[in-house]
Amino acid sequence: MLASLAVVRGEFTLEAALAIADATISSILRLSDKSMLRLNSADRYSLHEVIRRFAEQKLPHLNATAPITSPLPAGMQPQLRPGRTHPR
Repeated sequence: MLASLAVVRGEFTLEAALAIADATISSILRLSDKSMLRLNSADRYSLHEVIRRFAEQKLPHLNATAPITSPLPAGMQPQLRPGRTHPR
């Protein structure tokens, strides 16, 4: 689940985290309680860059780079860098 969130750079909402990671509210709150996710404001979360990069390294092992089939909230599509075919 944490690795799935690594595709997001910057802040995201709880709804986006639920859709991207196919997670439950309690699992997202557990990550926050363990300081794996930062609660930046009332409804905005983020990953510390070091944790995001660590989680990103797990993506190939989890096959999490496959297309996400659940619809994402508006504006939460992973941003691709020029010349890339997948988020990194």
